[in-house]
Amino acid sequence: MPSFRGIPARVAALLAMAAAGGCYDYLAVQPGPQPASLPVRVTLAPGGTARVTEAFGPFITALDATLEGPWPADSMRLRVFATRHQTGLRTDIPGVPVTLAAADVASAQRRKLNPLRTGMLSVAIGVALVSLPSLIQNAGGGGGSGPPSGPPQP
Repeated sequence: MPSFRGIPARVAALLAMAAAGGCYDYLAVQPGPQPASLPVRVTLAPGGTARVTEAFGPFITALDATLEGPWPADSMRLRVFATRHQTGLRTDIPGVPVTLAAADVASAQRRKLNPLRTGMLSVAIGVALVSLPSLIQNAGGGGGSGPPSGPPQP
């Protein structure tokens, strides 16, 4: 008989990983004064993709980074901790400093926690975790043990 031991913990971990990325909104960031080390996702214009090719390779469409210092209208200084390839692949990197010209940046967004979505997801995870043990217990079929009692009676 298969063992279901550890399944609730695995399901909880899987749900938590799914929840981690789903509770955020991305809000536009404009040039000007910004908080120190503001985490941003920078979508690159074609010129920006060409500019970062030497540092990160070709076909990079976005950078996950922290904004280093104020963002003047003519350039943006970043410390890049991940790149995003045109295929969607994310590659983590160790805080590489990069300066981009304003023309290299198509858009910049900051990640902000969405409290409503986070609350709804937390409730859904809680309900799933409470329901999971009974679902596993009932997954065995009739719940009886031993051989079947014989052929059905006419």
